[in-house]
Amino acid sequence: MEKLKKYIKYIKYAIFPLIFIYLELIYKISVKSPFSLDFIYACISAITLGVIVNLLSSLTKKSVINKIIGFGITSIVCIIFCVQIVYRDTFTSPFSVSIAFGGAEGVNAITEFADITLTAIVSNLLWIILALLPIPLLVLASIKLKIFEKATKWNIIWLTVVAIVIHIAGLFGLLISGENGYTSKTIYYDRFIMDLSFDKLGVITSTKLDLKTFIFGVSEDLDEITDKQEIPDLLGEKDTTEKPTENESSIGVDDTEDGTENIGEEPTTGEPIIDEPVVYEPNVLNIDLDAMSAAYGDDNLTWLNNYIEACEPTMKNKYTGMFEGYNVILITAESFSSWAVSEKYTPTLYKLVNSGFVFNNFYMHGYTATTIGEYMLCTGLLPNGRDSVAPFDKTIDKYMGMCMGNIMKNLGYPTYAYHNHTYTYYNRDETHPNMGYIYKGKGEGGGLEIDYVWPASDLQMMEKSIDDFINEEHFHAYYMTVSAHKNYTWTGNSMAHKNKSLVADMDATENMKGYMACSIELDRALEYLIKRLEEKGIADKTVIALAADHYPYGMKDDLVAEIGAEANKWYGLQDSNLILWSASMTEPVYIDKVCSSVDVIPTLLNLLGIDYDSRLYSGKDILSDSPGLIVFNDMGFMTDYCIYNSSTGEVKETAGVTVPKEYIDQINSLIKNMWNASGKLIQVDYYEKMKNYIK
Repeated sequence: MEKLKKYIKYIKYAIFPLIFIYLELIYKISVKSPFSLDFIYACISAITLGVIVNLLSSLTKKSVINKIIGFGITSIVCIIFCVQIVYRDTFTSPFSVSIAFGGAEGVNAITEFADITLTAIVSNLLWIILALLPIPLLVLASIKLKIFEKATKWNIIWLTVVAIVIHIAGLFGLLISGENGYTSKTIYYDRFIMDLSFDKLGVITSTKLDLKTFIFGVSEDLDEITDKQEIPDLLGEKDTTEKPTENESSIGVDDTEDGTENIGEEPTTGEPIIDEPVVYEPNVLNIDLDAMSAAYGDDNLTWLNNYIEACEPTMKNKYTGMFEGYNVILITAESFSSWAVSEKYTPTLYKLVNSGFVFNNFYMHGYTATTIGEYMLCTGLLPNGRDSVAPFDKTIDKYMGMCMGNIMKNLGYPTYAYHNHTYTYYNRDETHPNMGYIYKGKGEGGGLEIDYVWPASDLQMMEKSIDDFINEEHFHAYYMTVSAHKNYTWTGNSMAHKNKSLVADMDATENMKGYMACSIELDRALEYLIKRLEEKGIADKTVIALAADHYPYGMKDDLVAEIGAEANKWYGLQDSNLILWSASMTEPVYIDKVCSSVDVIPTLLNLLGIDYDSRLYSGKDILSDSPGLIVFNDMGFMTDYCIYNSSTGEVKETAGVTVPKEYIDQINSLIKNMWNASGKLIQVDYYEKMKNYIK
């Protein structure tokens, strides 16, 4: 018995480590994150923090102070885990420090989506109770084991040593964790990727890394640019020439109505006409990069210019100028996906997806915050580092000259932007005028007079806005919709309730029916838009481009059940549709190249025949001969040859071509530089600086 008592007094030193290991376990199970050997690092961090809390809560002679410290830290940690569980369930991604302290995003999410938050809290009530359970257990333990009595000098010393040794052991373990894929070592030492970090390193370590990134910014890990920045082509060199097809005339030769050939201005000599191949030029601007670097003497700008110079530009092609002089309507559609496209329920969406340009391999990037998806579509850039939480905020005081709004405005087009949710949400009242738009939104000062329901009607937004621009000689309009926002319930979603009867016969879950009912409102908005364009006689002189902000994460469980775990592993949830359509297209054009939101603006610019520099975007013209590349939020990627899972390092070949490791390494290196460049373009205000160096 005496021997047992001797050991019991040491049990108190295990209480805090066990509490934090328990919390990591609860989080792992609640968010359905797969277990692996990486969980050991979450446990090591939990033990280290537990020993530190033990130490801090036993430093003074006053047990009251020690209790305040011990209970205070434990309560804060428990609350952090509760927040992460609820947020992850709601948005399918971790809660970042930048959301809490980054201004409008965090405040608005709490105040304006309180009903969604409340629903998430109720659905996760069991996990919340389990995550808060350590607090009453700690009360009980403090009574029985005298946890908060002052520690002796010897105990303080050995607790300190234990904390240091365990922490060093964890760091050493990370160093030897391997190089295959984005390992725990890569995430901890080289690049903090939030989603992967929470899954691999746990909440405690990831929160520490998130705080570090928020306070000190993204680490400057810029590789020296020595190689050409291009996507490897496993099938050989690209051919930048194109010979006329059977349906195309040779240069200088036109077919007459009777089938004979009309020769160009020069007379014929009776010699055979040789079809000359069309030689396409690159889509670049003549920027004096060397002079620009010398003038500013900024290391970041110099690195960026070296990167741009090394980038492989996309080439002009047979589609260049196809829509020259057209009006442009660009739409970011809330939670739009292929699941919203139905010939029966959403016939206009069905028509637009399956005519015009038809993209068979369009994917979303995996982010679930609307502002990130909207940013990528509007800028053609990947979000960078901690700025990826609210990337638009970093652009407010920068010149966004490569956005469609400013480009079209500089060409003399009236440019308008609309959003049928709160005018100031995500600071759109600052970011969207900065992109070159006259911006209108719902609410006080917004200028868009629509009903105050949740979510608001896309159709009503279209009806209330179209007369602003449709009578102009030329125009560019941008829309950010909201009707398809979660939750997809009949009582909590006005659009689902409005269109409920239209999906009554649909063979699907209630959640899926609710989503389709919401999507019908977007379908009606597009139907109305096209009708007005046709009435005005300009449908064939207008191009409509539409892509989602993110996949409908409010239906994640339904979709995963539908596509299967294996497809989900290879980013199947991100499979979506891109609409790129004009009434002037009489036949569809099918595109098999993999593509994503950042590719839309470069593709539009080429179709419009507008001079631009393809090296200044993360995305590429989809219709060019450049290989396709999609970068996902966890730094996994998809090319025309394979899919790379960054979490496991696994590769799935998709084109019957053997993909060597060197190819994967080269793409990863390219993505790293692309990712850094997209941030530097904004950070150094590159678009403003380059204006004086375009020849």
